[in-house]
Amino acid sequence: MDQWDTSNRHELAHISAEIAYLGFKIAVLEAYSYALRKGNPDGIRLGQIYFNLLANRQPDIAAAIRGTPFDPFHKHRITQVVEQRVLELWARLPKYKDQWVV
Repeated sequence: MDQWDTSNRHELAHISAEIAYLGFKIAVLEAYSYALRKGNPDGIRLGQIYFNLLANRQPDIAAAIRGTPFDPFHKHRITQVVEQRVLELWARLPKYKDQWVV
């Protein structure tokens, strides 16, 4: 396999991970929107929803960021730094990392 093939496969794996992550983000925003429409009686934070859904869908990633500066649980918003770190970890999952390797 030449360098172009390796680079191209890496890019395809990253794109696949980004698509999956976008689906996750949509689920987070839908859950938060639902809480807001209900008046958010429990005072749930966006970071709390994000982390709980992450723990449900990608527990290894949630475990990797739990208790670190990337943990959004106690935050009212998700920073770009958190999103970049989670996407980086998401792209390293074998499902995405290895799917384009022949």
